[in-house]
Parts: sequence; structure tokens; C-alpha cells
Amino acid sequence: MQQLPSIGAALPAAAKSGSAVHAVPDGLRSILTSIPASAAVIQEVNAGDPSRSPVVIIQDVHLNAEAQANIAATLKSLVDGRAVSAVGVEGAFGAFDFNQIHAFSDARLTEIAARAFLDESLLSGASFAGVVARDAKTKFIGVDEPAAYRANVAAYLASRPLVETRAAAIKDLRGTLNARKEARLTPDLLAFDRLRDAFRDGSAPLSVYLKALASHAEPEFVVERFLAAHDMESRIDFDRVSQERRAVIEKLVMKLSEAEVNDLFQTSAAYRLGQISYASYYEGLRALCARKGIDLRATPAFDEYIQYVLLADSIRADELFAAIDRMDKAAIASMATSDEAKALIDSSDAAGLAAKLLRFELTPADWSRYSDLKATPAGAALPDLSTFESFYTRAAERSRI
Repeated sequence: MQQLPSIGAALPAAAKSGSAVHAVPDGLRSILTSIPASAAVIQEVNAGDPSRSPVVIIQDVHLNAEAQANIAATLKSLVDGRAVSAVGVEGAFGAFDFNQIHAFSDARLTEIAARAFLDESLLSGASFAGVVARDAKTKFIGVDEPAAYRANVAAYLASRPLVETRAAAIKDLRGTLNARKEARLTPDLLAFDRLRDAFRDGSAPLSVYLKALASHAEPEFVVERFLAAHDMESRIDFDRVSQERRAVIEKLVMKLSEAEVNDLFQTSAAYRLGQISYASYYEGLRALCARKGIDLRATPAFDEYIQYVLLADSIRADELFAAIDRMDKAAIASMATSDEAKALIDSSDAAGLAAKLLRFELTPADWSRYSDLKATPAGAALPDLSTFESFYTRAAERSRI
């Protein structure tokens, strides 16, 4: 049996749902079952026109080693399972030719070398999958538009000489704004704003921020579920859970037929390999125990652990962070009651987003918020960042092509 997983601080991102596979058309089933639960989260499934080939859209995170490794694992599984006939790759043009690499006799050595490049962010997840894949029928094709791509790259290169001076200007601006906030904001708003900034720069955990946020704004259901799951996780005794799980499995095996034992161990193997999610595995195990008359209330630590896994699995990251954004706006509106306080918070937000802009770390939601603030008085104090903004504008144009 696999070591017990802890979803931890990255709880939303680790909520991997496998239950949706049972509710989709047969044409999509092979794709969904080929997506490894250990590497990818299925956010949405649309059946579409059954007469047309399905499309899998994988969200990329550039220069993030963990994301590229997960993309590599997902694509490799899809290709090895012959679930897709072609892979479209951004930032590339025309068909990839892996024939010379595939002709090398030592596939194991090829994969070791490719993984070393992947780990050093010298090879993308898509390229890694193409290098190690052995199904030549699956084509890897660059789908970017050359002119739009070159314009995006040019905007990036033009910004590089300006980073140091613009970063210094934004640092000074943020220092000035922080001093004004110290002097002008109410104690409650100042304390919340400090925690908010700490969460945004990664120095405060999501759970700590959400607990404070829930005290200033009506918590939405998905936030309540996250906090409940986090509270459950903080109480878990993993050693005791392991002991009780072992006892349950031993008792269960005594009640199963030979065929059922084989099914259980095949499911356990799939779970260990990341082919099914935590929730799918434990939900199935709980149902099997119920059918065989095993009362999990006799093993309360294991029973609560299953409840925790299922609760965590129900949390979608996109829903959670959309709710956080709405609650954040409500909290600021309730505490920033003066025009001066509102202006200070907006200016501080604009400066914080500008700092992320210089590092090219803005998410689509961040970029939208930055663009809105830039058009208000909050953006007036920012230095000229048009070269950096051009990078995001060009990227948006590429996405629309």
C-alpha cells in the first residue's frame, strides 16, 4: 500500500478528481483514464460534438520545473496510451522530428538524459514527452503563429535592460506607500493589509490568510470547505491512520473472494502509480468495506482520514481563488471606509502587481486587475512600464490567434 498522502498547504491543487470519468461519453473515456491523477487535475469536461475529435487543453506554466514535469508525465501517459493522435505545442512552428532521437538504441539512456534537461528547465514538458515517446504515430506539431511569437519575444527582450531601474523605482514607491499606510490606515485594516501582502508574496500560508479573511467577510462555501479540510488535516495522526488502515485491509481481505482480492490489489497498484486519485481510491475502499459489513467507525482515525480526502477532493482551485478574490474585495470595502484608505489600498495593490509584472509572474487575473488599476489614479505614480506591459499584450494576441 502507498504511503498516506497529505494534501497540505497546496490542498486545492492536489484535489484530483477521478469520479467524473464514469459520467462522460465513451469517446472521452480513454483520454480521461490516461490522464495520471498524480500529475494533472481535470478542471472541466465538455462533451462537444461527438463527430469531431476531442481536444485536451493543458495549462502551461513556463520555467516552472514542477509544472513541466507534470505536463511531461501527462503527455507521456496520453501518448503511451494512444489516447491522442497529435500534440499541439505553443512556442514552436511546424512538425517536430524526433526520428533521429528515437533511432538511438538505448531508450533508457535517452530518457535519463532528457529528464536531466527537463529538471534543469532546459527542455519543456512537451518536448520531453516527444523525446521519450515510442509511438511514432502521435505527431508533435508547433501551433504558434511566427510573427506574433516573435513580437512577444521582442517585447520580452526589450524589457530586460529596464528591469533594474524600474524595480528600484517600484521598491521606493512601495516603501513610500507602506509609510503612508502605517500613518493613515486604521489598526484593523493595517493588520489585514500586512497579512494580505504577506500572503501575496508567499510568506504567509493560505490557511492563515483565509482565517483572517473569513473574520472580515462572509466566508463562501468553498472557503469554508478549505478551512474545514485544513482543520481536519491538522488533527490527523498519520501513524495511527496507517495502523488502522492496515487493520481494515487485513479484515477486508478475509471477506473477499479471490477475484475481489485481485481487483483490490490492482486498484491499489493503480493508486500507487498515480493512475487514480486519492479520492477515487478511498471512496471505492469505503464502499467496499460497507458492502462487506466492515464498520469504519471502529477505526475512527482512518474513517476521518477518508472524510478529509473526500472533502479536499471536492475543492476546485479556480472556484476557491475566485471566492477569495470576492471576499477580499468585500473585506477591503468594509474596512476601507474613507476615500484616502481606498486610494492607498488601490495604489499599494497596483505597485505590488507592478513588481510581479517586472518578474513576468502575473496570472491572467492579475493582468486584468493590473490593467484596471493602471487606468485609475492608483496607476499614476507607477514608472513607465509600457515595455513590460507590451509583453502581456502580445501574449494575449497570441492566445487569440
